[in-house]
Amino acid sequence: MINISLVTIFCLGGCEGEQASIQTKPTSCNDHDDCGTGKQCEPAIGGCMDPTPPQGPLAIALTPPAGSELAKDQRLNVTLLGGNQFNATLYPVLKIKGTVAEIGAGPGQYIPCNILLESEGSIPGTTLTSSTVAQATFLDGVDATFVVDVIPGRPYVIQVDPEDPERPTEVLSRVFQPGNDHLDIQLPTKSGPNAYPRISGTIHDVGNLDSEGNALPLGGVQVEAQSTEFTLDGTKGYKLTSTIAITDPNTGAYSLLVPAYPATYKLRLNTTTEMSGKLIAKLQTDPKYYNIEVQGTPAEEIKTDALLVKTRPAVKGVFRLEGTTYDGAEIDLESGAIFANGVLDDGGTHSAQGKIGPPNPGVWETELLEGSYTVTVLPTPGTPLSGTQQTIIFSASQPQVTLQLSPRTEVKGYVEGWDKKPLVGVDVVAVRQNPIFQYAVPNYAVTNEKGTFNLWLDPGEYVFIVAPRPDTPYPRFVDKIRVVEGKSTAIKITVPAPQVIYGSVTEELGNGVEDVTVSAYRLVKQPSKNSGLTVLEDVRLLGTALTDDQGLYILLTSPGD
Repeated sequence: MINISLVTIFCLGGCEGEQASIQTKPTSCNDHDDCGTGKQCEPAIGGCMDPTPPQGPLAIALTPPAGSELAKDQRLNVTLLGGNQFNATLYPVLKIKGTVAEIGAGPGQYIPCNILLESEGSIPGTTLTSSTVAQATFLDGVDATFVVDVIPGRPYVIQVDPEDPERPTEVLSRVFQPGNDHLDIQLPTKSGPNAYPRISGTIHDVGNLDSEGNALPLGGVQVEAQSTEFTLDGTKGYKLTSTIAITDPNTGAYSLLVPAYPATYKLRLNTTTEMSGKLIAKLQTDPKYYNIEVQGTPAEEIKTDALLVKTRPAVKGVFRLEGTTYDGAEIDLESGAIFANGVLDDGGTHSAQGKIGPPNPGVWETELLEGSYTVTVLPTPGTPLSGTQQTIIFSASQPQVTLQLSPRTEVKGYVEGWDKKPLVGVDVVAVRQNPIFQYAVPNYAVTNEKGTFNLWLDPGEYVFIVAPRPDTPYPRFVDKIRVVEGKSTAIKITVPAPQVIYGSVTEELGNGVEDVTVSAYRLVKQPSKNSGLTVLEDVRLLGTALTDDQGLYILLTSPGD
């Protein structure tokens, strides 16, 4: 099975990292004789097409232009009328104004915040079925009042993130209806009877004992609490986080404020420069510190017993990254990312990550604990050295490590249309199949005036995804699996004649809506919950179109995509 999940995430507003081709009406034929066997000239688009209707199941996302008063729409399991036609109606949003203030605050005492609204579910009487995200903005020159567009009748979860780092992000839920266009949000206070719930405790270091064998307080540890996933009024899964605290250098004490909502928390610890060259090696405590129950009541305080950890001296390591090209040239890795995941001799773990590059190409300097590490190196796309994953033993007696990288294969590609014409300015994405590295990412190139492109790729199997320019009669195309190996691999990609989805987008009164982005996807798997949002796993973007001044669109897709 072709794996293209790295670059085919379902997005309502378009996907970062892959630029879909927004199609306009092509003009490449006058009659069927211009198109050849198995194709026909379609008068509606003035171009050649494959007459076979696109096969489902399909999903279609509709995104109005910026500033529109119409809501986004996402349709799942779409049935095309007559095999090729899809029409949709968009519905208006409701403008909400509101304020954010502390409980009991006087007039004008408002709290600056970032506000995000997310919604799932269906709107009564419509086919709107999945997630909508809205970002609130504050009125020009008025920090007190925010405005946001929502869809009436749909439940929203509202995340309120104060700019004050001493306040946690709060969550609440609302259903907005016409006539109810104001929202006043009241946040808990930092202290007093209406305060946020609080988690407090101390951290001690079993690697540093007093004369009586007791673990000494450990200062300089960054402490944060994160909740397990929960649902808010049945709308989605959420994870809450607390404020961040640094333990006191004398007592090891910390105190965290958490949102006023029932949740179960676990503590997350990070080292800081205040720990004087020590790193935390392993938690030595009871699992109950991973199950801190908070009821969410005002001024609630949960006090934990001493949390025991173990520190060790940090060792400064120097990693050198170098390799030899197929031409025999010895070079350093100029840029890339590096990850080190280690297992210590007592069963503890430690990890670090960083970037390779200026001002020291080929070198990564970091602090680690002694142990066995799996080191993963990901060169920047376009460099002639391959990624690697190697196991090393890191110790104070061997703080300098050299990793040898293999050469990459130069891919020399050519992209043409079904009519044998070279495709110019085409985006080409190479996605590795079954990557050996957890962190593998796609590689990109753009064809030149001759339809050719060059990529440096690690040897292996790849699928090439082609996104033609919007002014051409060619669809987005997912090529077959190709083997990349040796010093150089030549590939030729032929983009087939498109299948067509066409239709109209109107508003409630039946008037066409201009400049709506229409994106079609093939559902490989049914919708599922992932990170709280309703998403589509293994979804393939088939094509994207833009409606004209009458609300009409023509979307080109690739046969068999």
